[in-house]
Amino acid sequence: MEKRWLLLLLNVWERNVEAHELLPHVHLVDSLLKKWINGTHQGNIHPYHLPYYLDEFAFRFNRRFSSYRGKLFYRLIQQSLACQPKTYKDITKISSPVNKDLLAQLIEDVNSKQCSLWALKKVKTIEPVIEKCVRELSKLEPLKYIKITPNSILASNEVEGNVIKNPVTKPFHNSAIGIHLVYDFRFKMLEFCEINSATKGWGEKMVEAVLKHLPTDWQPALVFDYSSGFWEKMQVKYNHLKWMLI
Repeated sequence: MEKRWLLLLLNVWERNVEAHELLPHVHLVDSLLKKWINGTHQGNIHPYHLPYYLDEFAFRFNRRFSSYRGKLFYRLIQQSLACQPKTYKDITKISSPVNKDLLAQLIEDVNSKQCSLWALKKVKTIEPVIEKCVRELSKLEPLKYIKITPNSILASNEVEGNVIKNPVTKPFHNSAIGIHLVYDFRFKMLEFCEINSATKGWGEKMVEAVLKHLPTDWQPALVFDYSSGFWEKMQVKYNHLKWMLI
């Protein structure tokens, strides 16, 4: 499966094929989803609630050709009765209950070690698991810039952008050493979104820093593997964790 994806990506790169030509059905779903989010919801969707929005979209999409419109309401009522009720507090709860001083202390400690760390204004607290991950990444010599968002960490030896600065984590970059992680408190998942190491050896060290203090009830996740064996090696090395491969 991984080799097939790699060959597919290489084929796209060489032929310069447009997304709607290569994967028309995937492109259709992606386009409709973005139109629905930006149109109906005005793009105002928090990552914590994203799975619920996707469930609603899937329900609508799978029944878009239904000729019995009344049956949609019937199915909706049927599913609502089969599921456990959710309180308003459960639905609106977003952040994990953590010490508010933890983030401030983290920024103070890391910024004093020749590393520039900053967090978006929306980030008021930080989960201890993520705090330990950031501390370990800050110990790696090349990583001079670390950015924390409400659901991700970006760390690199380079930054791009004038007004909004972002650490460079793009794969196949010729000089960047960086990593982009996406985390989810609700599902206890830490996804390796992007990683690049222009200098051999730092990729494995970055993974080690991320997984060093990761609890066993958290899952490292990997969406695409175009590394020709790197992630297979990491899965073997950290086989005490339950990897999620998508």
